[in-house]
Amino acid sequence: MKKLIFVLACFPFLAFSSMVKFGDWAVDSKVDPITDKKTVMIMAVDTTKKRNNSAGLIFNCNSTSLTSMSLLDIPNKNQVGNKVKFILRVDKNKPFEMEWVTTEINYSYSNLDEINKLVENGNKLIIRAEYPKGTKDFTFSLLGFKKAYSQLKSHCEAIK
Repeated sequence: MKKLIFVLACFPFLAFSSMVKFGDWAVDSKVDPITDKKTVMIMAVDTTKKRNNSAGLIFNCNSTSLTSMSLLDIPNKNQVGNKVKFILRVDKNKPFEMEWVTTEINYSYSNLDEINKLVENGNKLIIRAEYPKGTKDFTFSLLGFKKAYSQLKSHCEAIK
């Protein structure tokens, strides 16, 4: 059910928006036809592409989120607001530990600039996420990230 909610929540971005690709990253912007509110996000999919173990990494104007495609990894209501340990490693650099917050459908981190500084000049990002049923590693290509992030920041500044 939660997976269906995630798909339905993301469907408008995929079907009724203007998506631009930069390498392995997509910049997606959408204007609400009623309110004229513009929303922007950039995203990439786990490059291992294992169906039940895949995830999406999404940046919007306010946060970064990791959304697993496995129902076992989606938080339950009791976990919302909990902090979860994530370890990020760019290329062969020293791993960087962070605490992400559990939301209704994913795991979120609010300091975009901190993550940008960590990944902007890399080629590959590995995220190790601790879930209640163990850890999982997700690999994301950073090809095109710098351009996509620049587009996101300029859109976000224009929205303010």
